Amino acid sequence: MSKSSISYFRIIPAKDYSFIGYYTYRRQQDDFSSSFQREASKLLKNLEELQNDDSEEIKAAATELRQKFKDHRRQYLKVRLFWDDIESTLMGSGLESDKMNIARTIARGTTTAVTTVLEDANNKLKSGTKRSLDTIEDSQECCGLHSSEDGKGMACNDIFHVHEVELETSKTSVQVDDTISLKWEFDLPMPSWLTKAAKLRSNTPQSEAATKALCWRIIDVSDSAIVSEFSSSEFEELNAVFASALNNGNPKEDLMVVETLPESYLQMLGKLDSNQLKSIGNLVKIEGIRGALCEAQKLVGTKKKDQILFEDEVSTSPSPADMKEEDCTHDDVGYIFELLRYTCEWISESVASRHNSERDIDMFVKSHIFSCLKGVADQHFGEMVSRASRNRKASALDSPDNAEGFHVDWMFTRHDLSNKSWGQEFSMCERAGSKPDNKAKIDSDTLKLQKTLRDMHKALLKDISTAGGGAVTKPVLKAFTKLIMPGFVSSFFFIRVILVVYVGAGFYASRQMAEFNIPTTYDQLEGFIDVARAMLRTKNIMRNTISWFKAIKARAEREQFESARIQVDNGPPEFATPSKKRISRKLSTETTSKPSLFADEEKNPFL
Repeated sequence: MSKSSISYFRIIPAKDYSFIGYYTYRRQQDDFSSSFQREASKLLKNLEELQNDDSEEIKAAATELRQKFKDHRRQYLKVRLFWDDIESTLMGSGLESDKMNIARTIARGTTTAVTTVLEDANNKLKSGTKRSLDTIEDSQECCGLHSSEDGKGMACNDIFHVHEVELETSKTSVQVDDTISLKWEFDLPMPSWLTKAAKLRSNTPQSEAATKALCWRIIDVSDSAIVSEFSSSEFEELNAVFASALNNGNPKEDLMVVETLPESYLQMLGKLDSNQLKSIGNLVKIEGIRGALCEAQKLVGTKKKDQILFEDEVSTSPSPADMKEEDCTHDDVGYIFELLRYTCEWISESVASRHNSERDIDMFVKSHIFSCLKGVADQHFGEMVSRASRNRKASALDSPDNAEGFHVDWMFTRHDLSNKSWGQEFSMCERAGSKPDNKAKIDSDTLKLQKTLRDMHKALLKDISTAGGGAVTKPVLKAFTKLIMPGFVSSFFFIRVILVVYVGAGFYASRQMAEFNIPTTYDQLEGFIDVARAMLRTKNIMRNTISWFKAIKARAEREQFESARIQVDNGPPEFATPSKKRISRKLSTETTSKPSLFADEEKNPFL
């Protein structure tokens, strides 16, 4: 019996044993045979041996699987789909070999043999015959071969095109090493940093999926442990992915740049000290935005001229003569002054110093911070279940029948773009808690955010693919990388902004765009400018992503009857996030309160 075949039962808890889990694990091993009969035979031998194991839990779990072994491929949908996918892939490889045989035959000018090979290939397509690896011939290159009968002949690519279906796959299988093969869908060569990330992922055990973004094919640019594996040029290339997505190849359209008018007022307010900002904030409630704006202009007029630090830096702060009546009605300018007003209010009410529930901060603080997104996306608040996350969990290889999605504290959607319960999902905010020092929970929830933003992006791609009849053209496929998913993690009076973008071969990249502390005292009031600027940048990104999604989906639908389209793959199957063992408070208290009988007795690490 193969050592690697039984190792699945040694690293997976007995309660989680499953047929699909075993086969998925075996597929990652070097000695995987791609034959159902062989792998099922190994499984049966493993189960019979484990029925005599010393562990009662393992023995019981193995006995249960042994009793269900008969016809398990037919009875379990995920097992059937797993092997159908493998065997259909092998059949496709066999057909490619047949195409090579055709080209060789034409080169020899033997037309009767061509007919024989074509009939054989067509019979395989009609009957759906599955071919094992043992019977597949190795493909050989054949380029520019011509028939000797007519002097002109047909290139082998022409012969291949005759029998190809219209839906083609542009994915190139890139062999990273002996065990890793990635499907690359773009015309440019696969970047070296992606192959390195794939190797790092293969060396990361599944048990760390609860803490490692790379287990979910997410390359976290903010993770120094991963970035340290890249060369300086590779790191620059990875950062260029975000730069390209943020400006669409045109630096003048950079989404990280706030629109000129609101940015000019942010710079103007940045010249005032905390006491002056406090007076402006209190004035908004009394005289409105117009009155507060005029007062801010007067205060700035008494300041010295700006000192320019960088040569390429230009001050856009308006002078009183530049101020226009309509500036007061601009949505983003209004947001800036309203945010200053409400910041002064929650400071005056000492919201930060009192005991708050998580939702108190949401209602009194974050509702005003997120108000700039009104008109761009619909806001939902209060423990909704992300449908994109639920779909991912339900399709996991080891998912339970009652799989439920990730509960989201804030979600930003568009009802007009989907008939789902919450609409089409574009962003979210995960609340880590209301404690001031909460780094561990913030980091943990950052991973949840990254995973859910990835799920939301996959849901967008699925909708685009559906609009195109299950396939898209190359320009549409390339545009998938332009859909940037922004999201937030918050804790107490702190917010972190994360961006997630698709990079190809089923992998995503994530990076921190900003993080800021929300002002809680008047001395910190100048920090509200950082909050406003970060939120307006996020608004730009979200608005652009929604606009891009509508345009890409419309084009996919318009081109659904064109030839040479590409089938959209939603990525390889995954396991669900490993569940953490919880310790009851009562047991934890009893354990710490009871003294040890012996002075040198060690605490049991499993309690």
